[in-house]
Amino acid sequence: MTADVSSRFPMDADDEAEARRYLQNRAVQAAMDGWKSDRQYESLDWGLWGLANSPEGVPHQTFYVLKRFRGQGLAAPVLRESGLPIVTTPDCKLERFLAKHALPFQSICHFAETPEYRAIARFYGNQKAERSQIPYMNHIDEGLAILRAISASDAAKRAFCLHPIVQGDAELTANIATIDQHEGTLASSWVLATEYRRVANLSLSHRDLQRASDIELSPLKDVNDMLRADKIQNQKDFELAHEKTHPRREALKRYFELWLERLEITPETRASCRSAMEAWLPQPV
Repeated sequence: MTADVSSRFPMDADDEAEARRYLQNRAVQAAMDGWKSDRQYESLDWGLWGLANSPEGVPHQTFYVLKRFRGQGLAAPVLRESGLPIVTTPDCKLERFLAKHALPFQSICHFAETPEYRAIARFYGNQKAERSQIPYMNHIDEGLAILRAISASDAAKRAFCLHPIVQGDAELTANIATIDQHEGTLASSWVLATEYRRVANLSLSHRDLQRASDIELSPLKDVNDMLRADKIQNQKDFELAHEKTHPRREALKRYFELWLERLEITPETRASCRSAMEAWLPQPV
């Protein structure tokens, strides 16, 4: 069986490019818990090895064993020799292997086990933005990193996961009949996602906003925190992919400035949130 080259997390990768994509996407996901990873994954005989720092700056190791080398006992000696604990996630399904070899580890990204996160992961699947080829799930993972940085509630994080399912008129119409199929999701999460839809859609980018006060906010802090995560994340993507080429770039630049002003996002808060969703450790100059 060939590996799914479109997968965000190719579990049975047998070449370094796929394994690297797996580790890079895990690094983006791990930002939801404040982790940052070494972008220089080292090639070994059996796969890839790299470093990751906890929110407290404690070094850990991360790795990927290529499929054809699994079950041969090649990774454990290297991991043990490094002397560093390993960082993993429940979805990696490595805990039995690590325990068997008495390798210390820390499991993170448990929020990804919530029904709301699983719902959006199923909804988006392996879809990517057509122009940038960035997985749509990056918006969720980076938004969750921002929500952590601003000390948002668990309710806001759960609802943020669901908001793309109901945000636009087309999405709402197409998905309303299947909402009950997302087992375990909280009714309050859908309420917050729907209130987010209402507020966000009142002030879309095509509206002629003259001043920040033209933007209506929600009476609910959780929804406004979701908006903070969305606008900071979207502004970052705009600046990286569209700021110099989009035909409406000046209007969009002003649009984000007004939203951030209305949401009372200071330059310092914006900078800290941008840092929070940056998955990579700074590289030496």
